[in-house]
Amino acid sequence: MILKCLTSCYQKLIYPQAAHNYWQLQTIRQKDILTLEEASLYLDIQPGMLLEEVGLGKLPGGKLAGKWRFCKDALLNHFSIYHGNGPWISEENVDEEVEVCQQETVLRLIEDYSVGRRDFTQSDFRGTDFRDTDLSEADFSGSWLSRANFEGSILTGAEFQSAHLREANFRGANLSYVNFRGADLTGAHLGQAILVGANLSDAILLGIDLWRANIENARFR
Repeated sequence: MILKCLTSCYQKLIYPQAAHNYWQLQTIRQKDILTLEEASLYLDIQPGMLLEEVGLGKLPGGKLAGKWRFCKDALLNHFSIYHGNGPWISEENVDEEVEVCQQETVLRLIEDYSVGRRDFTQSDFRGTDFRDTDLSEADFSGSWLSRANFEGSILTGAEFQSAHLREANFRGANLSYVNFRGADLTGAHLGQAILVGANLSDAILLGIDLWRANIENARFR
């Protein structure tokens, strides 16, 4: 009798969760970009473990507007390379999948910018291609932008305070009055960029390229 009661209670607790997970999985199949909860369910691991793998570089993911987002195809492909096992998509397709996700990220950011949003702080845009975009006065403070490509972009008055900009490409970009205070610009490419009135005080400038850059009235200390 006790066993029957316990079994009944267990089923009442488990079945609703199983049903919830089932319908979530149906939704996930229709999506390209997943939340932390959806990505965890998709890979059948705990959210904490997923974030730990992301932190170790074993799975791709990042924050957009302060919320974790994961590209489903890139997640699965990247997982297959590091962990093996299963009928995964070949490694040569991973770059293509990641590029598609980055393009979607740029399109969403530009759409948000066009309707007045300027706050992109604490977001992950590593390796993203922003070439020839107008993002004047956008705020990327504290964001991860290593190897991001801003070549030819207009970034007048933008905020990059304490941003991670290692090997970022700003060649030919308009960086007038941009705030790079405290940013990590190690190995960044600033050749032919316009840095009139830019603030680079307390920034890490190891190995930066300033060939033919206009640094009139720029602050370096």
